[in-house]
Amino acid sequence: MRRYLSIIVLLFLITSCGEERKSTKVKERDLVESVYSSVNIEPQILYVVNSATPGYIQEIFKNAGDQVIVGEPVISIQDDPTKLQLDNARLYTEQAQRNLKSDFSALEDVKLEISNLSLKRKNDSLNFTRVKTLTLKDLATTQELEQAELLFQTSKSAHVGAVKRYKRMRKDLETAVKQAQNNMKTSLSRSADLVIESKLEGAVYQVLKERGEYVMMQEPIALIGSNREFKIKLMVDESDISRLKIGQKVVVKLEAYKDKVFEAQVSKIHPRLDSRTQTFEVEGIFTQQPEKLFLGLTGEANIVTGIKKDVLTIPLEYLQEGDYVETDEGRIKVKVGSRNLSFVEILSGLSKDQKIYKSE
Repeated sequence: MRRYLSIIVLLFLITSCGEERKSTKVKERDLVESVYSSVNIEPQILYVVNSATPGYIQEIFKNAGDQVIVGEPVISIQDDPTKLQLDNARLYTEQAQRNLKSDFSALEDVKLEISNLSLKRKNDSLNFTRVKTLTLKDLATTQELEQAELLFQTSKSAHVGAVKRYKRMRKDLETAVKQAQNNMKTSLSRSADLVIESKLEGAVYQVLKERGEYVMMQEPIALIGSNREFKIKLMVDESDISRLKIGQKVVVKLEAYKDKVFEAQVSKIHPRLDSRTQTFEVEGIFTQQPEKLFLGLTGEANIVTGIKKDVLTIPLEYLQEGDYVETDEGRIKVKVGSRNLSFVEILSGLSKDQKIYKSE
């Protein structure tokens, strides 16, 4: 009987030891003052790809997760009216080129005519001058002078008319060619809108449409961004924003890397308050970036604003909801001050080296 009782007592002692509550002591330490913030990871550059023309999704060259380089096709859109305009522009340009050859031949004929008329005008001018001199010496009649003048004026008008005609033909020809080129350029530009290319080297984060689906002008169809450089999106409470400045250290913990802490720094403070959340958006950049990051990763961060020397602290995990702590005297309420991701400052309610317990 005593043997059985001893075994029961031993089992009780073992069980009691196994159920011993986790405890620690209140300690003085340097506490980093910081501003707490939620964390959301985004690519440094992220843009929405919008359809530049209405039509049907003809081909999806890149899917979510695929790598892209600058100028690489991502999605093509089928737009029959634009294709018809491009075909018509090609035909118009080809016709203009054929007309150019034909009109160039006509221009050469006019140039030859101008050359002949110029020579005739010169000869008629010389003849008119000669007859005028002879008339003054009574060696030619007034009728001969008038006839010489008429010939000169006629050849002069013919020459001037031919020059004007040449200039007009050349201008019309240049205008037609330029118009054809502009039409072709416009149509090619519209045709380029049918194939949407990546503006940067990175990754496709999301494709919003499926093949065969109709899209309107400027409708979002994909999300593309950088995949090497990421930024930290921090949402800071309105009451804390005045304590922040560019360059402050940021300590980041991500859900994807629970056992690791990463360093960053404040890179941008957006000056506008989000009235819905009563927070300001602050951006940070990693000084020690994780090996792999993804759009939408979440976590928490402390933005370091100062250091408090030799303050009473307890591990954050020992602080219960409502600022209560378990002690040998029972559950008591404490007054807390600054905190970070690991510790919280105790302003009153506990003393140095006092034993506290973690709640179950």
